[in-house]
Amino acid sequence: MKRRIVLITITALLAVLAGSIALFERRAQSIATQGALPTKDAAINRVRTFFDPGTEPMLFDARLVYLEQAYNAIGAQPNYERPGYRYQRQTPMWAITMLANDVSGFPMFEGGKYMGAMFLIVAGDGKVKHMASVTDPATDPHVQKILALPDLDGQVEIVPIPTPVVPEMPPTSTPVPVEPPAEGAE
Repeated sequence: MKRRIVLITITALLAVLAGSIALFERRAQSIATQGALPTKDAAINRVRTFFDPGTEPMLFDARLVYLEQAYNAIGAQPNYERPGYRYQRQTPMWAITMLANDVSGFPMFEGGKYMGAMFLIVAGDGKVKHMASVTDPATDPHVQKILALPDLDGQVEIVPIPTPVVPEMPPTSTPVPVEPPAEGAE
């Protein structure tokens, strides 16, 4: 009888320990999706978290480029002088192209046969500035233009960009509208 209680207790403790480890790993993954991306591996790992579990994304290309170069390659023209625009022409960005067996988890990729996705992510704060579907990386014009850019990894310092924190509004009492009873209602 005592052995049975000991075995049940040990089994329960192991189950609690396994659950705690799983919870810790899940929390560590969620923490890893915020902040600067100082290395190519950190950027690749961040992009892998964007894909649905079981998708098995494979790296096609990852390179550090300047924002202006990347935007020119995809045909975008940001207004650098606009008040409040946080990034400059020489802001380092990770250009990462991943291939995957299924990208339907991305809302705008539904209904097509896509082989993967390309992401432009600010290295200093981890913000995704652009995401596009990739049908065939060998012929996709944006992927090819990004591949033509020099990889600045190891040549450019990645400086973390402080992320502005929006202050939380204090709770306020909300008046409940009181309507007079409808005519004839009791």
